[in-house]
Amino acid sequence: MSMSEDSTIGPSNDAVIDGKVWVKGTTKEMLDTFPKLIPKKEDIFVCTFPRSGTTWTQEIVWQIINDGKIDYRPLHVRMPWVDGMPYAQPENPYLVTSAGMIEKMFECFPSPRVFKSHLPYDLVPKGCGQAAKPQARYIYVMLYYGPWFDHVLSWWKHKDDPDVLILKYEDMKEDLLGTIRKIATFIGKELPLETLERIVSQTSFNAMQKEGNSNFSFLRGFKGLCIRKGEVGNWKDYFTEDQSKRFDSLIKEKLAGSGLEDEF
Repeated sequence: MSMSEDSTIGPSNDAVIDGKVWVKGTTKEMLDTFPKLIPKKEDIFVCTFPRSGTTWTQEIVWQIINDGKIDYRPLHVRMPWVDGMPYAQPENPYLVTSAGMIEKMFECFPSPRVFKSHLPYDLVPKGCGQAAKPQARYIYVMLYYGPWFDHVLSWWKHKDDPDVLILKYEDMKEDLLGTIRKIATFIGKELPLETLERIVSQTSFNAMQKEGNSNFSFLRGFKGLCIRKGEVGNWKDYFTEDQSKRFDSLIKEKLAGSGLEDEF
């Protein structure tokens, strides 16, 4: 897709497969391929429902594994978007047009590898069908008040798996240092307090908003899309009281029995 200043991501630009929306260019064969991709030892996947703190978490993870050093290369270059590879746009450095190309592209990325994904748990690369389970790790970020029930619950069911770390966007906002420390521990990275505090400063909302290679402001038509407001509870500015009550009721219905509670 050719991007323009007034371009948007919406249904007209997406692929609909089995009633679900995927990025333009995605095929059923590609969806069947994603879970079969074989991660390398210690690969890291930052997985989210879209607009749930993806870009923020990506930059945090990248700085953790690189000892707090800032990398000025575009974020989408250093951290490939697995399920976004079929998306034909000029800025996509890893374009694929077939399931076979996805396999070859995935294998060619050098270690240490960190990937972004918006796939539900059952479709994320796990080497499905392989005798030995890959030693990859998956970091999943949730954001309350969004139409994400099936997606979030697919990951929530695995919250106790040793290779899955579930984070809440709201908790990240409340205690960023604690979150960074938790992520570092999860991926087996020991960092001194000084480095952890530097990462906190370098991944603050203001810092991320100013850094174009992280906030995707270099993409035409995307300025401000990935680092928007960085607020918790911003939904209140858009929902009427009646909509809020109806959504509260829907949340209770969809999350019933899951152990995942609405805290906001």
